[in-house]
Amino acid sequence: MRELIFLVVHLITTAFRLVGPGGLRSVVAESVLIKHQLLIVNRSRRRASNLHVADRRVLFALDKADSPCAGGHRIKTINAATFP
Repeated sequence: MRELIFLVVHLITTAFRLVGPGGLRSVVAESVLIKHQLLIVNRSRRRASNLHVADRRVLFALDKADSPCAGGHRIKTINAATFP
């Protein structure tokens, strides 16, 4: 019974939105957004593969080579965030 009331209220509000300015466009946009959200929510999540020790070392080396100095940029951002 509760779902039937929600359905009737939803149909009435949708009918009022169709009559208003930009009605069909807003109803279609809402429908597309809800469909997209349902696709994202129901998407199966795949687990990442396990890394071997050699893979971790390569990623660690690439990460260290990417940063200009070890942690230097982090200290500047912390000091910039403090109040005078």
